[in-house]
Amino acid sequence: MDDLIGVPLQIDCFELLAQLPDRCVDLAFCDPPYNIGIFSKMPHDEYLNWCRRWVDEASRVLAANGALWMIHKDPEALLERIIKATSNEGDLVLDFFAGSFTTALVAERLKRRWICGDIKSRWVELGNKLLDQPQQIELMKV
Repeated sequence: MDDLIGVPLQIDCFELLAQLPDRCVDLAFCDPPYNIGIFSKMPHDEYLNWCRRWVDEASRVLAANGALWMIHKDPEALLERIIKATSNEGDLVLDFFAGSFTTALVAERLKRRWICGDIKSRWVELGNKLLDQPQQIELMKV
């Protein structure tokens, strides 16, 4: 698991979750694709089953006293408040639909360990840039 920490990962959410042991995550964020046809559109029942699968896996990796947030995570100030309120320095933060990797940036800033991944290469590229040069990239619109 240590090789997953602190590196933007291009990975499917189920592949990422499968690599994590039970009860290892202190705080998890879930901001899944909304199945509205922008990237893909599954039949409704298939989408609900897909959601149930990642919710079950997220529940498995979440510590007994951990927190699961199912929200859109912008702006950074809101994300910072959530992370400060629901975790401590050194805790492990997970975002398996990382998108722009803002969770990783804020977790890093707040001295939390983090595992963040997204299946789309363009988001991982942005995550790498964001974490290498946060002051310049924060101004960029995605």
